[in-house]
Formats: sequence, structure tokens, C-alpha cells
Amino acid sequence: MRRRSRAGPERAKSRRGKTVTQKRRGLHDPSAADPKGHPDVTQLTCERDEALEREKATAEVLRVISSSPGELEPVFQTMLENATRICEANYGAMWLKEGDRFRNAAFHGVLPEAYIDQWRSATVGHAAPMGRVAQSRKPLQIADLREDQTYLDGHPLTLTAVHVARIRTLLAIPMLKENDVVGAIAIYRKEIRPFSNKQIELVTSFAAQAVIAIENARLLNELRQRTDDLSESLRQQTATADRLKVISRSTFNLQIVLDTLAESAARLCDAPQAWLFRRDGEVYRWAASYGYSKQEHERTKQVMLTRPFLPGRGSVVGRVALDGRAVQITDVLADPEYKQVELQKLARNRTTLGVPLLREGVPIGVISLSRTEVRPFTDKQIELITTFADQAAIAIENARLFEEEATARSAAETARDAAERSRAEAAAARDGVERARDAAERARREAEAANMAKSTFLATMSHEIRTPMNGVLGMIEILERQGLTNDQRRTIATIRDSGQALLRIIDDVLDFSKIEAGRLELEATSFSLSGLVVSIVDTLRPQATSKGLMIDVEIDAGSQDALVGDPTRVRQILFNLLGNAIKFTQRGEVHVRVGTTPLGAGNTRTTLAVSDTGIGLDEEQVAKLFQPFVQGDDSTTRQFGGTGLGLSIVRRLAQAMGGDVAVESRPGAGSTFTVTLILHAAPSDSPLRELSRPEFKGVAMPALLSAEGPCVLVVDDHPVNREVLVLQLKLLGIASDSAANGVDALAAWARGRYAAVLADIHMPLMDGYELARQLRATEADRGKAHTPIIAVTANAMKGEEERCLAAGMDAYLAKPVKIERLRAILQRWLPISKDGIGASIEATQQSVIDRRVLASWLGDDAMAIQSLLEKFRQTATDAEHEISAALCAGSLAALALAAHKLKGAAQAVGATEVGITAAKLEEAGKAGDRDGCTKLFGPLAANLRSVISEIELKSARPLNG
Repeated sequence: MRRRSRAGPERAKSRRGKTVTQKRRGLHDPSAADPKGHPDVTQLTCERDEALEREKATAEVLRVISSSPGELEPVFQTMLENATRICEANYGAMWLKEGDRFRNAAFHGVLPEAYIDQWRSATVGHAAPMGRVAQSRKPLQIADLREDQTYLDGHPLTLTAVHVARIRTLLAIPMLKENDVVGAIAIYRKEIRPFSNKQIELVTSFAAQAVIAIENARLLNELRQRTDDLSESLRQQTATADRLKVISRSTFNLQIVLDTLAESAARLCDAPQAWLFRRDGEVYRWAASYGYSKQEHERTKQVMLTRPFLPGRGSVVGRVALDGRAVQITDVLADPEYKQVELQKLARNRTTLGVPLLREGVPIGVISLSRTEVRPFTDKQIELITTFADQAAIAIENARLFEEEATARSAAETARDAAERSRAEAAAARDGVERARDAAERARREAEAANMAKSTFLATMSHEIRTPMNGVLGMIEILERQGLTNDQRRTIATIRDSGQALLRIIDDVLDFSKIEAGRLELEATSFSLSGLVVSIVDTLRPQATSKGLMIDVEIDAGSQDALVGDPTRVRQILFNLLGNAIKFTQRGEVHVRVGTTPLGAGNTRTTLAVSDTGIGLDEEQVAKLFQPFVQGDDSTTRQFGGTGLGLSIVRRLAQAMGGDVAVESRPGAGSTFTVTLILHAAPSDSPLRELSRPEFKGVAMPALLSAEGPCVLVVDDHPVNREVLVLQLKLLGIASDSAANGVDALAAWARGRYAAVLADIHMPLMDGYELARQLRATEADRGKAHTPIIAVTANAMKGEEERCLAAGMDAYLAKPVKIERLRAILQRWLPISKDGIGASIEATQQSVIDRRVLASWLGDDAMAIQSLLEKFRQTATDAEHEISAALCAGSLAALALAAHKLKGAAQAVGATEVGITAAKLEEAGKAGDRDGCTKLFGPLAANLRSVISEIELKSARPLNG
């Protein structure tokens, strides 16, 4: 405690105090006034001098307050010096209230040390002078301490003040802040001489100024603390930004990121040493460190690498791994559970802190800091290290994702190389893969999160790979229809099979990457379990028959057939299992068994089991069977091919639908794969039983037939894709024009009269979406007939077809485009015969209605037959509209219901081909096969047009004609 010593009031007396005292005493002397009662000049001068002296003291105090912001001791000393001098006191003291105690903040004058020491530990009672000031909040003057009750009662502080400090007269002024006592100013005299009212007023003004100084100091200190906090926060944010920059720039070098995090953590938290450990199975191994010389670093690294940490109480790393939260050991030498004695001697650590690196709440690593002295880390430092730990976890996760992505990309490149060796035309596919890889790498560098980069990579890769594959497979299909020798046909077949195999591999890789990125979305669509199973078996039966294998299907009795789930993914699972069974079985049979078990609350457990008599698997092969890019052994890949992704995808899909997959197998005895899924049973009002028909507004069909025949406008920015579509249309007997972008296409459409438009989606200047919107707007403004627009795109990502239909398009084709798929789509609007449009009009006059059916129960009543056919024409037109609307809306159950009604009506009137096609469409809708429904709708529309044309032709002729 700082105390200033001066001569006290005696020196003031020797210089000017004597005159002042005499003047003050003269104020009370009746002789000081003249006989007439006028004030004496001496009295007025004395009062003026006193006022000037008080003003000077106040000004000095204010000057000190303004010149010493945040520093209270100079202010208090100035106040006490002026108060004791002006008030002729021996001592002065400044007391600050802390709870029930008064702490001395400043003294003026030489007070005995014993008196000061007693105040340091004393508690002030209500009866003591300071206690009375605090209670009354008013000035207190005691003219003679010996007569005060506390002295008479033997209060220790009063006794010490009288007998040790020789204090007789005391004045205490409370320091009030909003009527609360925050302290007091006290001045003391060794003689019995009370202080005057003006002296009390002066000290009271000092007390008010002291409160202002205290509040200013508090506000300034808070401002400084806030500034310090902001500076520290800025420093931490700068460090965080630097670390994030390192993470983003060092995606493929995890060690640089971890070293940077360890160094930054140590520097910002004032720790001489830092370590970072990564989880490896059940143990935690050293990954990075900071704070050692090169020699010490190598020695410490070897010790930690040879002795990984296990979860347990013996080390800070083990405790963090065990508890999953931050752990601090204040002194490892005083902690009885700490067992890392050798490490402690090597690192000389005393205080140590460990913070977990968490991924989905599970520790995947630990970051640890230590100090060589016992000095605990603060809460802010622990919070900061927790942020470092989160960033380290992100960096580790990013590295894992990019490693997996690199593996997938490597597989795609391998597949691309195989296609390049098979034919020179596959060079276009290589360019597409290179562009996709470059686009993915650019997206990855720019992305702030790994999942966003992966999503962009998937979309770009799907589009860019399918674009050149469309050229390869499309040209092969066109070439197959030319006049070729048998040897040439075998060569073309090999190229086609290789290209299709490449496309399947790419689809598997993209599907797996989509699942890994968490982008898998499941639909909730009604479908028929039996219909789905039968359609898959019928698709794969030719492969089994070519190998001499039998396929039988068993559906458990009482199973729920109408289910709600994602039929595309269920079909993918069963198709993969059944395809593998046929591939790995050389003789014998393949058995498919399906069934459901109710679980309550509308849920049902669906079981798909596929058994074969194939090569079988041993226990080691089964253990690694569901790992990505893994097959039974290397010989399996060489003999049977494949990427090893199929079963991994099957398991991921099953788990996404609440189930799993199990396998029972023995070498040479075959295998049984059993998949369980949690689906929903369709309710009693399921669309598979009775669906409300969606509203559908018919559109006017353009006049397609002319002397020259219909013409289709092909729009694509890729010259190869344009050429493929033009040649495919030519094989179908359809003329075509082409445009390289949406702007040119819109101008060409406005000039010509096109029966349909085939438009790519992604084009320069104007894309396919905008083309469709502007074309529809022009039709509405000018009252033009509706022109069918078919989207042709390489983007096969989920939701693309819905976006095309929402933009005003009528159908969707994914590249590569097969000629039969193109025929099926165009048949909705164009009358295409099996051999192309070029067939003669007379050929179309061949009867497509078996009138014997109606004659068998209506006889020769031509009028009744024609009336019934007229009714069928109207109901068939309505059914076509219902099917089209259901297909656009993705409601396959409603489509199946409409097809079922049309099938019955067509069979009743003898429209045999319509009935057959409607029956196939019904089965595809029940199975949830949207792709199959799309393929069948075109032929159905073509058959209906032929039937309706014949009905109208007969209606126009006289009945007796």
C-alpha cells in the first residue's frame, strides 16, 4: 500500500495556515465588526481566500481525474492531500466498501502501521463509526472519540485509533452512488476541535468527485477489457481464417493441416507443447506435435508411435477418449490416476489439457496441450481449443472423403481406358471424363465443405460422361442397321457391349458416390410387390435360359402385395441379387422368394431372398463381401468382371430403408442372399385399388401429316449429338432440321411448322428450360397449336425429369438415346410404323379392330356396333389423357388403374393390340417401373390413333356402304 508522507498541517501553519487560522478565528470575534455592524474588510477577505482555496482544490482534483483515467490512487491522494490541508487535519483516509468490510484505498499522513494492519482484517459492525455512516448514508462527525460509545464499549478499532493513532476528532463522509454507499472519506485530528460546516461541505464535494472517479475508472476498465477481448477475438479469428486457408489449400496433405493446428493451438493458448492424436481402431496414435527441437521431436514421436493410448484413466488422451469431453489435469504429479511417468519425464509437463475431435458425437482423435509449470488453462482457452478440435475433425473428414472420391475417380478412369483401347471413337468418352474430372477438381477447390464439392462432382460427371457416350452408342446403333457382314456385326456387337458395360460401371460408381455423399433420396410410391418381382424375372430370364438355368419364384402366402416405398430402389436391389446369382451359377437353378410380415402401425417387413447353386463363398470372402470395390477374390474379377460396388450399394440401400442384407454360403454349394426392408402397407384406399383420376386438359394436336411428312426440330449444342439424332430420325423415316442453341431454335420454330422439338437442356445463349418457356408463351399469345417438346439430356440426376415437365416440356429422354426408346416417345404424337413413317397410307388402312368380337354378341347390327365403337373412342381418349397425366405426375398406381380399365374396354370391342399394350402398361405401373411405362406409352398412343382413325373412317361412310 502506497502512503505519502508530508509535514502535515504544521507546515501549512508556518507558511500561510497561521494567517488563515487567525482570519477564521476572527470570524467569530465580535470585535471584528465596526460599531455600526458593517462587516470587517478582514472578514470578507478571509471568506474570499477560503472560497478561492476550495475552488483551487476542486479544480486540482478534477484535473487529476481527467489526466489519470482509470487510475484511482492519484485521484484519492490528491483529494486527501487537499482535504487534510484545507481542513487542518492530521490524517486523511479513503475507504472502499466491500461487503461488510471497508478496505483502505489510500492514506495521507503518517499513520501507525498497527492501526493500518488492524483495518486490513477488521469487519465493520453497525455500531462502529464506519458502520453508522454506511447505515445512515449521512456525514458523521465525532468531536471526541473518547466520549463515543464504541470507545466506552471497548471496540478494538476505536481503542487503536485513540491510543495508537492519537485520533480525537473524526469526520467521515459517505461516498454515495445512486443512494448506495460505495465507500467513505475520513479526516482525523489529534486534538479535540470539530470540523466546520464549510469543511464538511468541501469533503462532501470530494466524496462526490471520488464516486465519479470510481465510476469513470470502472467504465474505462470495462472498455479496456472489452477492447482486449475484441483484440483477442480478432487474433483468434485471424488464426482461424489462416487455419481454414491451410485446410482448403492442403486438401490432399492432411499432415500440413494437423501440424498447423497443433502449432496455432500452442501459440494462442501459451502452451509450450501440443500434440494431436488420431483414432486407429481402439487406440489413439500420434499424428502431429509442436514445441520440440528436431532431436526431441523424433525421440518423442518414436515413443508415442510405439505406445499408442487406450481409453482409460491413466493418461489425458485416454480420459478424453473414455469420457468424450474435454479433460484438464492441473498437476500430473499430484494426480494418483496418471500413469504416463516416462512421457512426463520426457516432456516435463505438469498441467495438461485434452480435447476430443468429434464426428457425430464419437471421438476420432484428441488434441492435447501441456505446460511445464502448474498453471491451469482458462475457460476461454479450453473453448478455443475445442474450436481447433472441430476444425481438425473437419480436416480429417475432408481427407477421408477426398480419398474415397479419388478411389471412385480412379475406377472411372480405369473403365475409360478399357473403352479407349477397344475403339478409337471412345476417345470422345475420355475427353468427357477429363472434363468431368477437371470440373470436379475446380468445384472441390472452390467449395467450403466437402459434401457440396462432392454433390457438384456427381452432377457434372453424370452429364459430361453421358454426353460422349450418347455419341458412341448412338452411332453404333445406327451402324448396326447398315448393310454389314457377319464379321462386322460381331465387331459392332463387341463395341456396343463394351460401351454399355462402361455405362453400367459409371452408373454404379455414381450411385455409390451419391450414397456416400448422403444425397440418396427415397420415394414413397405405391407399387405391386408381385408385379415388380415378375417384371425383373422376365427381364433376366433370357440370360438364365441361355446358360441352361431354371428360375422359379415363390411368394409367401398371405403376403401384402400393395406396398408403399421406393420401387426403383427395391428393383435395383432385386435386380442386382438376381443378376449376380445368374452370373455366378453355371448349372442348376436360381430360386427367388419374397414375402412380408406386418409390424404394426402400417409398417411391414419385406423379405427378398435369392438362392443359387453357384460357386459359393468361404468365410473370408463373406467377411469382406459388402465392402466397396471388393469381390470374392481377384480371380472372380478376372473371370466374371464387375466393379465390386453392387453388393455394397445393395447393403446401403437396404439400410436406408430400415433393413439390411445377410448371406449364407459354402464354396461349391451356392449362396442365399436375404434382404429385409421396412416398407409401408398400402392403405385400403390405395391408388392400386381405387384412385381419384387427376384432372387433365387435352391439348390440340398439330396437323402432323402433309405431303412431305412431319418434320422434327433437333436442338443441341454438341455437333455429335445433333448428328446422332438426325440419323436416328432418318432411320425412323422422319425428316428433321437442327439448331445449335435455344435462340436459333426459337427462330426456326417461329418460321416453320414442326411436329415436335427434341431439345438438349444445357446449351449456350438459351438453355432448354428457357426455350420451352418462351415457346409455350408464344403459343399462348398467338393461339398456335401445341408443339410437343421432348427433353434430351445427359443429366440423369434425380428430379431432372420433373424439372423438365415443370418447364413446359412433354417428355424426357436420357442420353445415350436408343432408337427404340426414341420411337416409343415419338409414337405418342407421330404415326410411326415399325418400318418408319414411310409406309403407304393404304397400309394404314388395314383393319386394327377385330369386328368378329362385337359380331359374336351383337350379330349383324352395324348401327349398334358403330355406336359402341363411338363410345369406346371417347372412353379410350379419356383413358389416354389419364395415363399421360399420371405419367407426368409420377403416379404409377393411377396409371395402372387407367390402363386396366382401357385394357378391358379394348378387349371387349376387339382392339387387340391396344388391349395387349394396355395390359403391359398396367403391369409396369403396378411394379413401379416408370421407365417401362414411358417406353410403353408411345406404342399405346400409336395403337389408339390407328383404332380411332378406323372408327372415324367407318363413321364417315354410309352404313350400307
